[in-house]
Amino acid sequence: MLYTVEEASIQLKVSKQTIYSKIKQPKFKELLVFNQGKSMLTDELLKLIDDGLIINKDLNLNTHNKDEKSESTIADENIKDLINSFTKQLEAKDMQINNLNDRLKNEQELNRNNQELLIKPQEDLKQLEEHFQELDDKIKDIRERKYSKEGFISKLFKK
Repeated sequence: MLYTVEEASIQLKVSKQTIYSKIKQPKFKELLVFNQGKSMLTDELLKLIDDGLIINKDLNLNTHNKDEKSESTIADENIKDLINSFTKQLEAKDMQINNLNDRLKNEQELNRNNQELLIKPQEDLKQLEEHFQELDDKIKDIRERKYSKEGFISKLFKK
């Protein structure tokens, strides 16, 4: 009988990923059958994978039951090591955050200075425009006086 990967995973009570990883092994590839583009497992392949899983479970149980006391002390040491590494990582992250805050403050100051520099030329430009307008008015006034044919007395009585 042929089984799909999903059927095999249900029958062996493992994930589909486990089945896929097993059938990728060279020793199992020869027994794999492809039907309409799908990977199908034969009864023999299913039994071999199941036997391999049982052996792995037995090995894990044997190594797990050897020394419970030593495992608990090893676990405690591992936990302490993890805590130490996490605290070091947290301290490093705190330093990075502080550096980023300092950089942000510097960037904000630079932005303020740039805005002030951008505003100042506009003010200078306005002053120059006003100055040139005054000069133009004075030049017009001088031309009007020069080309005016009226005399001093007529100008005096006109006003």
